[in-house]
Amino acid sequence: MKTKVLLSLGVFIFILTSALPAFAETVYWDGEGTSDLWSDHLNWNSDINPVDGDDVLLDGDLFGSYFSVIYDEPALSLNSLTIDWDAWLDHSLCYSLSVGQETIGNFSYGFLYQSGGSHSVTGDLYQGYNSEAFGDYLLTDGGSLSVGGNHLIAGDGGAYFELDGSGVHTVNNDLNLGQGSASNGQYDLIQGDLIVYGNLNNGHEGTGAFSQSLGSNTIHGDLALGTGSGVGYYDLYDGSLSVTGGEFIGSVGNGWFEQYNGTHENFGHTVIGQYTGSEGYYTQEGGDYFIDGNFTIAAYNGSFGEYTLNDGTLAVNLYNNRKEVFIGNGGTGYFYQNGGFFDAHDSGVYLGNQSTSSGTYIMTGGQFDASGMALGEWGGTAYFLQDGGTVNMLNDHLTLARQGSSTGTYDIWNGDLNIQNGDLVVGKLGFGTFNQTGGTVNVSGNVIISATPNSSWGIYNLTYGTLNAGTINNNGKFYYSGGQLNASISNSAGATVDVSGAGTTINGDFHNHGTFKVTNTTTNITGSFHNFNAFISDPATTHVQDLIVEGSGYISAGVGDEIHITGNFKDKSTRNQDFQTRNAQLFFDGSAHEVMFNSLDLGPQETAYDNNFGWGHVDFGLGTFTLITQDDGRLGALYTGTIGGIDVSGDILNNFSGDNNIYYLAQANSWLNGKTYDFATGHGQLIAAGVVPEPISSVLFTLGSAVLAASGIRKKRSR
Repeated sequence: MKTKVLLSLGVFIFILTSALPAFAETVYWDGEGTSDLWSDHLNWNSDINPVDGDDVLLDGDLFGSYFSVIYDEPALSLNSLTIDWDAWLDHSLCYSLSVGQETIGNFSYGFLYQSGGSHSVTGDLYQGYNSEAFGDYLLTDGGSLSVGGNHLIAGDGGAYFELDGSGVHTVNNDLNLGQGSASNGQYDLIQGDLIVYGNLNNGHEGTGAFSQSLGSNTIHGDLALGTGSGVGYYDLYDGSLSVTGGEFIGSVGNGWFEQYNGTHENFGHTVIGQYTGSEGYYTQEGGDYFIDGNFTIAAYNGSFGEYTLNDGTLAVNLYNNRKEVFIGNGGTGYFYQNGGFFDAHDSGVYLGNQSTSSGTYIMTGGQFDASGMALGEWGGTAYFLQDGGTVNMLNDHLTLARQGSSTGTYDIWNGDLNIQNGDLVVGKLGFGTFNQTGGTVNVSGNVIISATPNSSWGIYNLTYGTLNAGTINNNGKFYYSGGQLNASISNSAGATVDVSGAGTTINGDFHNHGTFKVTNTTTNITGSFHNFNAFISDPATTHVQDLIVEGSGYISAGVGDEIHITGNFKDKSTRNQDFQTRNAQLFFDGSAHEVMFNSLDLGPQETAYDNNFGWGHVDFGLGTFTLITQDDGRLGALYTGTIGGIDVSGDILNNFSGDNNIYYLAQANSWLNGKTYDFATGHGQLIAAGVVPEPISSVLFTLGSAVLAASGIRKKRSR
């Protein structure tokens, strides 16, 4: 066995020396001195200490067992240094060692312990170079290591590097952990300073793990985890990490970054899950992470990225140069926020940015600020779930399905959504859905549903919580079944506002050019309701300040439907075939009203009730009424089955003025005795239609006009 090792050593020395200048000598440790000191010349095979330009081999197999060497030369510049086969180099004195190329663990185990002094490698430094090798380097107590080329921690084998104390480790090119397919490289930065002028690559084809407890790590190139088919890890417990180039967590393979505390700065772009087949994960438990470039999760088709913010601050666009945030830019991206602060105050945030992508944001706590946000771009799919916390759009819109064929959905169960200087757009060019089952939504501008008619589809479901906005411009579907709505509504032709549930309030005006449907609910519209199309009650109670039915509008209501008007009622409808209120009830709840009726005055006959804007019951609530003519000067009329809430004194309706007539069914209102009553002013009258009942006594009539009418009002209002 010894002969075989010596033969391998001879071949290795021959290959090494044949590639070196003629003056280079190979010197190896034979341990025949009286101490472990490097300076003991008897420890070397030629009994001569290594000199500048030599190749030095510390080989435990050649020596015959494990051994350690204490470096004690004031200054030495070697061509190469190899530590292998259980050899240990102790560089613990304040001396200088310079090496052209260094290998720690070439075929077996090698260890270098440096607790002081200066150690420089002008070329490359290898740890755990071959598959069975393991290289171990401990740098501590103020020592300095400078690598002029690349520093490879685990080529095809295993390797460990520890930086502790006030040591300084400088790499002028790349620092690579886990190069080969079976390799495993670990770097522990406990304290001290690491400076990499190239890239820090963790896990090319093997496994690379970097753990930082304190100290500082400055990378002037890129930080990449999983650069090939391998796996890369970075754990930041405390201290500072600064990256000038960019960060790729899961570049080609898989990458995991966990931050518990400390400061993490990236002055370039951050990508989590870069290329097809890659997976990237970032978990932030605390500390600060600042990104000056674009922040992308799942950059390309087939990639996967995930970011979890539990505490701390994630801030993008440090210097306000308008960088963007992409969650699902071509692949599948997730962002989970359970706490902390995600600050993208001057950046646009895009979820599901390509046809092959999907972006998901799930928020249960914390705060998220963005300039604006788009869910669904260029055929992508996006989903935002808010179950707590605060979302602020500071300068622009929140848009669902912004580009064609995209899908965007926002669910808010709890928390606050504030759009401070823009609109909430539900479906701009694609399919947008907003579901509010709780929380508060504040929109400084408008809510726009289906912003591009015939090219977008938008749905807003409000079942609980509060929606505060300027105007809801609905070109799609707005479903309201609970909660509080503080906004005016403009419902376009072909659009639907559907109200149901336990009771709803629309605090604002309502212009309906589409379909307004109320079902099994009580709805209160505090402003004016202008109806240009279909108002369908099935059955329900609707309270409104002013009700104006335009020429193209109509009301469809029946048994059990009530419409209460506090202010004015103007019926200008020309759609008498569609206007069906023959069995519905109309109440005037205010004290003074202007009223315009559109029924044709066909005289006191029951056939005049057919398709002529008649009502089942009208209660005037003892208010004051001015009956006005149509806009074209034409007199209208009112046909009602039963009537209540009128003040009859003798044969005069004291609270009515105008020239229009009101007709009531005589048989259904026996307390009016089938009589005709004049208005206090004007030529209008209250006239009986149909079969006039038998006369009743004057005493009963008096009771009927006062007591019975009043009791009728109370009965109706007790519904």
